[in-house]
Amino acid sequence: MSSIVASVPGRLRVRHEALRSPALLERLEAKVRACAAVTGVEAKASAASLVVYYDTAQWSEAQSHQRIGTVAATVLPRKVAAPPAPQRPQHPARGLQQGKERRLQANRWAKRAMLGSLAVSMLLAAQGAKRGHALTGLLFLHALGLHLWVHRRNLLK
Repeated sequence: MSSIVASVPGRLRVRHEALRSPALLERLEAKVRACAAVTGVEAKASAASLVVYYDTAQWSEAQSHQRIGTVAATVLPRKVAAPPAPQRPQHPARGLQQGKERRLQANRWAKRAMLGSLAVSMLLAAQGAKRGHALTGLLFLHALGLHLWVHRRNLLK
């Protein structure tokens, strides 16, 4: 995991919650200062931050990310992944939410089908292909029916 949160050519910022410890911050600062292209370092334990200034003639922005990131990885602790939460029985409201999401997804596809079939239907009508025009019209009607079914509760309010 990269702890570099911001950078511009010549400057980058390392931020990690462990840098609130003054001892760890001093250790990282000393290791970063030992790098050849580093021209300055500003450390703030209260912000859990270390700003590194480097010579752009010696390092590109990508090289600075790689080198400072490697140094930071040797000093900073890795985050340990939390154990997975135990499975709980599904709450009835979650089931309702999932049902709503499925209806909305179906409605998105219905609207796409309506737009697509309407465009194709109009093109086929302009070309005189009556059978194709009728079939795409049926597809439009089916998609419209699905759309109206999803919004059935709001139609006659």
